[in-house]
Amino acid sequence: TIDTVTTQGNNTISRIYNTNGEQSLALTVVSADSCTDTQVRTFDIVPNPIADFAPINCSIDGITFTDLSSIDTSEVRTSIFLREIDLNDGQGFRPVADLNTFTFNPNTSGQYPITYRVTSDLGCIDDTTKILTIPEADFMVENVCFGEEAQFLEQSAIFGSPIILYEWDFDSDGTIDAQGTSASFAYPAVGTFDATLTITNISGCTATITKQVNVRDAPVVEAIPDVFICGGDSVELSASISSLNTIVGVEWDNNAGSGETVIVSPTETTLYTGIATDETGCTGEDFVLVNVVDLPYIPADTLICEGNSFTIDATIPGGIPAVYAWSTGSLDPVIEITEPGTYTLEAIATNFDVAGRECVFTHTVVVDFNTSPLPIENQITACFIEEPLNINLTSNFVNVVW
Repeated sequence: TIDTVTTQGNNTISRIYNTNGEQSLALTVVSADSCTDTQVRTFDIVPNPIADFAPINCSIDGITFTDLSSIDTSEVRTSIFLREIDLNDGQGFRPVADLNTFTFNPNTSGQYPITYRVTSDLGCIDDTTKILTIPEADFMVENVCFGEEAQFLEQSAIFGSPIILYEWDFDSDGTIDAQGTSASFAYPAVGTFDATLTITNISGCTATITKQVNVRDAPVVEAIPDVFICGGDSVELSASISSLNTIVGVEWDNNAGSGETVIVSPTETTLYTGIATDETGCTGEDFVLVNVVDLPYIPADTLICEGNSFTIDATIPGGIPAVYAWSTGSLDPVIEITEPGTYTLEAIATNFDVAGRECVFTHTVVVDFNTSPLPIENQITACFIEEPLNINLTSNFVNVVW
């Protein structure tokens, strides 16, 4: 099969061979009078080497490699005899006896184009270039008070190569405590701890940074035990505070005031929190529950319709033990009133705290019964000749419908 035809003056041809091994070429020349001559030559197509490599360890402390280069020896006996690397440092290619034992020390973070070139013993050459990016790890964390969680937020420089792994070691014990771009950790004691972040990018290159976290001692606040008071009374709340630092303020919630001692007069059971702050901004707190022993709401004066009844339940809330005495002689906290009059209650709450105190309450209720007459009791007969008829109702009606 004739593959290529040339004419006089164009005696050079080229062809790409896709297989290795022995090849033959026949050249036939034809003269102007149609005379011909043919020559056959046999030659070998030798394989190209394939340059390839991958980083194993890649960080600012050094980059090591795995040589992945290859050459096809199935048809032709050949091998790679020269290996060279260009670190893009202006020195060009330098030979390396074994890429697997070669180490490149970049010293700083950033991008590093690396070209690897291999040459076979038959003179064939191939090269490949890869850009290795060494990130720069960094994170933000603030000193914290004991009992609080330290908040960690990464702020690394990636130089265009995405980070695929963030690993946190909060106390540098070699154990990975968390992963992700942010994390939190509650330290178990007061002191200074080394926190380490290691990041890995898509190229497999890593960077590590360690920072100190100072866990400060927080104030210890011990408030008085929970207390009971009678309705309308006051009680003094106090807190003892211990701290390695100077206390700059003590605040109580629910408008109780400031200072280690405050006086409160709650009208209902209330939980108070005392918060102490030291000069470093650390805080400690404790709680006091002030239980208010009091009667439920009872109206002072009541007006009901004649024929109805009125029930008063004076049971002290919270299951507080108490004795009750009504002016009617009833000893039950609940009475039903069916007659008008003045009703007085004396209630004594007892045994509600270890001090054995009592709360004595007196309450008076005036109950009136309102009769329900018809607005107009008698029939009215009138003649409408000159003047209209005026009908006047008593003033104790709140709603009138004609």
